[in-house]
Amino acid sequence: MSRPTKDEGLALVVVYGEVGRKGGWRLTRVTDISISEATVSQYEAVGSVVVDAYKALLGEGLGKSYEIELLDVARRAQSCLVIVALIDNVVAGSITYVNDRESPYAESLEEGEVGLRMLAVDPKLQGRGVAKALVRHCIDLALVDGAEAIFLYSSEPMVVAHGIYHSFGFERIPRRDFKMKDGGMLLAFRLDLGRSSL
Repeated sequence: MSRPTKDEGLALVVVYGEVGRKGGWRLTRVTDISISEATVSQYEAVGSVVVDAYKALLGEGLGKSYEIELLDVARRAQSCLVIVALIDNVVAGSITYVNDRESPYAESLEEGEVGLRMLAVDPKLQGRGVAKALVRHCIDLALVDGAEAIFLYSSEPMVVAHGIYHSFGFERIPRRDFKMKDGGMLLAFRLDLGRSSL
């Protein structure tokens, strides 16, 4: 199966429904989320959303050099797929899909693995299924690519993201955790696509 060209994009529409109860009434909220490869015109908005989401969690712990890296969407799009989620044509979130072990954005990928980086959702649009839609899309890409597994790192404060990864069957791989220079820990997660029921 051939991958669409950059001009054609990677389009997928996901409908997410949330059902709850309030005052005895049954409420349903449906959000249309479109997922595609980010276009050049979206790079600035993607970078801003990623930085805003990371700052909301990490605050000053984000670091200026990493903030600059997060904002440089054009650079990572040269060797990775930068995937964007839109709600009402507004950038709601993004994730970077790394399918080349030689990419400067590949973090400790082993043979047969693809990587996920920089999952982020606009803090104002969280709770609508955007992150799950982005991860699901990347799993589909990995299956098309014939990858054996998906590997990623996530920082300790990103507990909501950890729950999302676990919901898709990612497992913690403590032996591959990475200790940063500032003493923080990056936690390793891996999804074995051969054993997955997805």
